[in-house]
Amino acid sequence: MAKSTLAPTFGNIEDTTEGLIAAFGQFGLKGKDAEAVLGSLNKTSKEFAVEAEDLISVIRRAGGVFSQAAGDTKGTIGALQELTSVFTAVRSSTRESADTIAAGLRTIFSRIQRKSTI
Repeated sequence: MAKSTLAPTFGNIEDTTEGLIAAFGQFGLKGKDAEAVLGSLNKTSKEFAVEAEDLISVIRRAGGVFSQAAGDTKGTIGALQELTSVFTAVRSSTRESADTIAAGLRTIFSRIQRKSTI
């Protein structure tokens, strides 16, 4: 956690901690995965036009429903990386806020799980 304060793309440590806890709960990750999660978020933010703080926001708001829809990768760091990839792709083409994208993704992922939609 302390290392995340050194990266310019992460927000304050409280938000980062809450996002990490959300990732643990929603994707079934363990404490030993913390460095891999934060490293993945930092790497994504460096390579694409997205802030790690925004990635944390989407995890907190849409991670639970995405984890349910993740299929074979459910409960893994891979599922978390899929969510951040989807968010990054949408963000790069729309430039909408993280909260707006997260709300849209949450709606989409919850609806595609309904039997009537399928």
